[in-house]
Amino acid sequence: MIHLDNVILNAGTFSLSVTLQVANNEYVVVLGRSGCGKTMLLESICGLRRIESGTLHIDGHDCTAADPRFRKVGYVPQESSLFGNMSVEKNIGFGLAVAQKSHREIAATVHKLSEMLSIGNLLERRTTNLSGGERQRIALARALAVSPSVMLFDEPVSAVDESARNSICKELAALQQQLSIPFVHVCHSVEETSLVATRVAIMRDGRIFRQGALEDLLEHPKDVYTAGLLKTDNVLSVKGDGNDGCFICNGTVLQGPIARNVASVMIHPWNIRFASAEHAVNTVEATVMHIRRRGPQVELGLGAGVPLRMFSTPEEVSSKSISPGSAVTVSLPPEFLQALEG
Repeated sequence: MIHLDNVILNAGTFSLSVTLQVANNEYVVVLGRSGCGKTMLLESICGLRRIESGTLHIDGHDCTAADPRFRKVGYVPQESSLFGNMSVEKNIGFGLAVAQKSHREIAATVHKLSEMLSIGNLLERRTTNLSGGERQRIALARALAVSPSVMLFDEPVSAVDESARNSICKELAALQQQLSIPFVHVCHSVEETSLVATRVAIMRDGRIFRQGALEDLLEHPKDVYTAGLLKTDNVLSVKGDGNDGCFICNGTVLQGPIARNVASVMIHPWNIRFASAEHAVNTVEATVMHIRRRGPQVELGLGAGVPLRMFSTPEEVSSKSISPGSAVTVSLPPEFLQALEG
């Protein structure tokens, strides 16, 4: 387990202040905008930055002031930081060599990890002129070679293409299950997060702002920052009309369980309806800007003073003869509107 208890670090005018626990069976993804302190958080765990106050425990041991080499942390930085003057084999075994392990033990560990990560054919090569995916697997093997109690990843697939990203992320998720040690992975991609995370920690201005399962955060982001980070659709700026339950969005009066002081609301694309006798509340006139097939659904981009995105079925779109440029009336059912904090 990793346990950060009110850990504080300062870098110039920026302050990191974090309390976070990650259990052995968890793969936690830390999401946040650039500059929010994600990398600093990882560096505080692995010992590259000294904690100024608070405590850090790893696997039950107080590591607050421990030398990095005694923390048993595997760290894969964003740029992988491989040694260009060494072979792949030497890169993987570097930590073991520093720990003065025997040549036989180093060779056995390198062989095992290279087979596990499908990089056995690269062992004699230099690390220059390798693909992004190959470099990331080598960096992962090097981190695993020291039998860590914790694995940390800083944007581990930012330099690889989408197919390699998906493959590496699936391997990481499977590896965490196999090793049953805490994995902490920082990134800014919802798609990447969905491939690995058992829990998500939203970071903002050096603090863990919100935590939970990705599905729960997507369904109920609760605030504008989280909704924007998770690319939640249909976040609307509103102002009250003086009465609880009624507010104005782009000149249209809408109803919903919204207090008068709320400034933003959201509605998911799958909860927007074409207006009908049963869906005649909160109607909005819109123009269809685009239509895209998304598997069994159809995505419609709507221009309604504010852009909206809704999902429908191919059958419904066809039956209504809807095409780009069509004028439609849609309903935003009050029960599906969610108030968002600022």
